[in-house]
This record gives sequence, C-alpha cells and structure tokens, in this order.
Amino acid sequence: MLTDHKVPRPLHRKSGGRPGSRRLITALPAVERGIPLPDGRKLPFLNGMTWAPPVQRNHGHGLVPPVVAIVVDAEGFEWYEHADGSMTTSMYQEVILPEETYWDPTTKHSVPKPAEMIRRSDDK
Repeated sequence: MLTDHKVPRPLHRKSGGRPGSRRLITALPAVERGIPLPDGRKLPFLNGMTWAPPVQRNHGHGLVPPVVAIVVDAEGFEWYEHADGSMTTSMYQEVILPEETYWDPTTKHSVPKPAEMIRRSDDK
C-alpha cells in the first residue's frame, strides 16, 4: 500500500473542460485542505479529490511557483500549470499486486527540461 487511503475503485472524476483547454488563473483561493506543497501552502484539490499526498519537487528547482492556468489533458484530467512551466495534479492510480488490486491517491508534479538540454532528433 502506498498510502492508507486505498479504495477499490477510483474516486476521481474527469474535468468537464475540453481536452487541451487552458484556463488562465489570476488567483487561487486559500484552502486549509488541499494538495500540500513543500513550503506548507496548499493548492485546491483537482479532479474531485478529497485527499492527496504532498508534491515532491527537487530542491534544485526551488519553491513551487504560482499557478498561472488550469489545463485539461487528453484524458480529461485537470492539471495546474505553474509560472515556470511545471505541472501538478492529483488523481487515483491503480496498484496491482499478486494478492490484490486497488486504487491509491497520487500527486504528480513534472518540471520541464531547460531548452538548452533538449536535443533534436538530428543532434549527434
């Protein structure tokens, strides 16, 4: 078990937004319960979640920047887009073990590579 919040089926829900859509955000409401950030702040839950593990972010990337938009991915799930291009979401993931299968809440946070680190297919 990854957390003590496992369930027999996913409890998240997909956004009503169009996949690929991006809604600009100027401010988020302060919340007491939400997706925990490393500095103690919390982001409002997405995708119908009511609990989520903390965001894991490498210290070398600094603090999680402010949210600038909510993006709906190809599967219909909402993600926060941060000012540095990083993305955060929470949803349930399926865990398959030999003795059981269940769904566990997860928080995903991705940070883009700097442009100078991206190689084209014709780079040697």
